[in-house]
Amino acid sequence: MQAEPLAEQVMRQIDHAAMLYHQLILLVASSGTGKTKVLQEVAQRTGCSCIKVNLELSRGLLDFTERQ
Repeated sequence: MQAEPLAEQVMRQIDHAAMLYHQLILLVASSGTGKTKVLQEVAQRTGCSCIKVNLELSRGLLDFTERQ
């Protein structure tokens, strides 16, 4: 039996999360396992944008002083 591709698993979890009150899905794996590629594929399939939260948060924090 062939394993289900990770993108398919993520798509299934998105469908499941849509029915829940809390709709957060975390994709956690070791470095180099293809998480970004999978998320880009899922974004393309769903017509959504892929946002790098760490990068966007860092950009937003640039205007703050160290003390803030």
